[in-house]
Amino acid sequence: MRAEFITKGFDKTESMDDFLREHCLALVDSYLKNEKDVHLRVSIDEDSHRNQARKPHFVCEFQIKTAGSRKYLKTHKTSSDFYNAVNGAVKAMKHILQKRSDRRHDLKSTPGTITAA
Repeated sequence: MRAEFITKGFDKTESMDDFLREHCLALVDSYLKNEKDVHLRVSIDEDSHRNQARKPHFVCEFQIKTAGSRKYLKTHKTSSDFYNAVNGAVKAMKHILQKRSDRRHDLKSTPGTITAA
């Protein structure tokens, strides 16, 4: 698995990096352990616009791309707190991965239709 943690607009501390690795990698490992060549990209951007009274505003984007799929999974969450933005994106990705896992499980457990000639 390849993992990228990108920050823009602010300096990433070691505790932030540990938080990202702990939450994001645990989620991906639990749902995509059987997938090969998983690429995880988490980017956090700090927006400080005048319309937000110059308070920090974080945008967290969580992307997962697997080798067998042309599509990639993506979530995008914003918050005024770094940790809330990351938790929101991880929670949304967990919901997507759960739906995907349930769909695969349902497809495997449904018996095939047999047609009589």
